[in-house]
Amino acid sequence: MILKRRNCERIIAELKEKSTYVKWRGKERIERYGIIAKRIGIDGKKDLRCKGYLVYDLEDFEALMKPADS
Repeated sequence: MILKRRNCERIIAELKEKSTYVKWRGKERIERYGIIAKRIGIDGKKDLRCKGYLVYDLEDFEALMKPADS
């Protein structure tokens, strides 16, 4: 099953809401949000990354695991 952009945005919105309950560094903290999933639609991945979110799926990790051509 491919995770769609709309579902990713919903999950991130829920994370943002939950983060308000964490009392840590107050206004000094820097918040970054992201998604790691089995599969995310390519357009959704691009859109979310353009919005500044950290977005990865298994394809991204597989690309990192491939040996570099020497």
